[in-house]
Amino acid sequence: LHDTNTGVYATRRGKDAMGLPEEVDAEFEKAVSEIGESMTTPEQKLGWARVVQQERTQTQLEVRRFVDKEIQVYTANETQARVANGIASTIRMSTTPDSNGHVDPSRGLGELNQTIADFKAVAPKMGLTPAQIDEQERDIRTKAHEGTVRALLADNKPQAAKVYFEEVSKQIDPSRLDDIKGMLRTGSVREQAQDETEKILKDPKLTTLDEQREAAKQITDREVRDETISRLEHENVVKKQQEQQAREDSSIRVGNILDKSRNVKAIPDDVWDKMSMTQKAASRQYVKDLVETGQPTTDKAFMYSLGEMADKDPRKFGDLNLADVTVM
Repeated sequence: LHDTNTGVYATRRGKDAMGLPEEVDAEFEKAVSEIGESMTTPEQKLGWARVVQQERTQTQLEVRRFVDKEIQVYTANETQARVANGIASTIRMSTTPDSNGHVDPSRGLGELNQTIADFKAVAPKMGLTPAQIDEQERDIRTKAHEGTVRALLADNKPQAAKVYFEEVSKQIDPSRLDDIKGMLRTGSVREQAQDETEKILKDPKLTTLDEQREAAKQITDREVRDETISRLEHENVVKKQQEQQAREDSSIRVGNILDKSRNVKAIPDDVWDKMSMTQKAASRQYVKDLVETGQPTTDKAFMYSLGEMADKDPRKFGDLNLADVTVM
């Protein structure tokens, strides 16, 4: 029984402990019977019988306690896994659109109730008291409901999350309510800010970031206002990056055209029409240098001034459109 490597207490763990009492009883009776056959006198037989009875009772008690503990641990682990799967399934069913693309968070409640019922059926076998069972039920429902709210918010469905929360809030652990309400508030702010951002960006009268920021400042809700301004600034950065990339791509294209043709007339009309006067002049000078010297001329004084600007005023240099001081 007790060998740390081959004994049943070391090798028969979890569900494998089932049936062990009967097996140990059979082995015990076989062993004591073989030993008893060596007893010859009545005194020896009587003494052996007393030892056997005492050892039998102790061994049976010890083995049954071991089995009960192992089964309890096994049941707890299996139940924990089933509960976790039930919570995940509840969240999935509550947030997955049906065939018509409609999301009905209440669809997962049936799965959750079945998960709770299965848990309660085995909880007494795990040694849980009625109070502990109630506490575990509250924990399961809280995790399922909070997970559903989080998933709906992550899927940009703050209104659905709010309605769902209002329906199930009484089932949630009170200690989690404030955090969930905070998540809902954040989701609502983001949705409103997104709507406000789109409305401002679509307004043809608001063409600069300053004008857009001033419009956003008229929003009365401070959190929505701040989030809207942040989104507008982000959109402005992205827009500038895209414009800069477009200018660089156009500059490379024009440069390649001029290198091959050495003629500004080879630049397509749709590209030429979008070029500034400075860019057009730079293109003509580029071609002139190529024709006369075989390579463009570098204005060393101007290059030095750019280096000074980058060192002393990085922000101004960062805003500089270098396409206006090169070929494009």
